This record gives sequence, structure tokens and C-alpha cells, in this order.
Amino acid sequence: VCVCARMPVAHDASSVTLTLVRLWFHQQSPRKAMFYYPPAPNPLLGVFAVRYGKYKAHFFTQGAFHSGTTPDHDCHGLTPLVARDPPLLYDLESDPAENYNLLGGTTVKPEVLAVLKEMCLQKAVFDEQMKFGESQIRRGKDPSLEPCCAPQCQPKPSCCRCPSPSWLLRSLGSPSGSRL
Repeated sequence: VCVCARMPVAHDASSVTLTLVRLWFHQQSPRKAMFYYPPAPNPLLGVFAVRYGKYKAHFFTQGAFHSGTTPDHDCHGLTPLVARDPPLLYDLESDPAENYNLLGGTTVKPEVLAVLKEMCLQKAVFDEQMKFGESQIRRGKDPSLEPCCAPQCQPKPSCCRCPSPSWLLRSLGSPSGSRL
């Protein structure tokens, strides 16, 4: 935003911001690799996939319900988690749909093996350096953090008592809730 408005960018701006600015202005990103996690990351498994240049390697695969229409049976919703060793490797420039595993044939080009070696190294270094924080969801509920239904009341949080859902239904004129 600062660049678009011709304002100076802070020297401590994050690499993500700088990467996006470079992409907007069709400049090369300083990043060599992009790391992919599943929806529920697991420190024991680490990164699921790595993008390096035009290549992408999948070290783990797992089905997803939004991928149910794909012809790849490994992507369907109930497909369990599978560790891939060797990983599935795709050339995203020539195969953006990731249909043709470069390691699936009998011969693999030396430059593909060199890229795969670099991707495995990138994954290992990234996994080693990643520090997972405590799960905020596993901490449970803290009533003092819930929204207050009476924002002006004092003392908080003891005065913040929200009406029950049954009170809401009765106030709408339907004890059974049939009008909703």
C-alpha cells in the first residue's frame, strides 16, 4: 500500500509484504521456496509440500472434500494421510494441474534429481527451524474473553450475562421457535 501511494516503506517491513509488492509490480520475489501445511498442521509431520521455482514436491497427501471432482483418487475426501517417499514431484509450468509425477517413470533427468535433492534439504531446514506455538483452541473456553451483552455494565466480566437462546426464542413470540 505504501509503495502504491508513493509513501516510504519501513525498513523492518516483513518479507511477505515485500514479496507481494514485487509480485504486484512484476518483479522477482527474493524467496526461493514456498512451504505448504495442511489445514491442521502437525509438528511431527512438518511441511506437506514444497514449491521451489517451477517445481512442487508433495511429501504427504491427504484427501479433501473440496477435491472430490478430480480424477485423482488420492485427492478424494475420505482418502487417508499418506507419506510420500519419494515425494510426488511436479513441473508446475508444464503441468499446473499436478497430474504427471516426474518421478513416476523409469528414467529421471539429472536436473530433476538435483532439484529434488534441494527441495528435500529446504524442507528439512524449514522443519527444523519452525517453532509451533501452543494451540489456542485446545486451551478451552475462557468466559472473560466472550463478548459482553451489556457493554456499559460494571464490574466486568461478572456483569456480562447474555440471555439464553430460549429467552431469544420467547422474545420472538414462539416458545418452540417455529417462526424461525
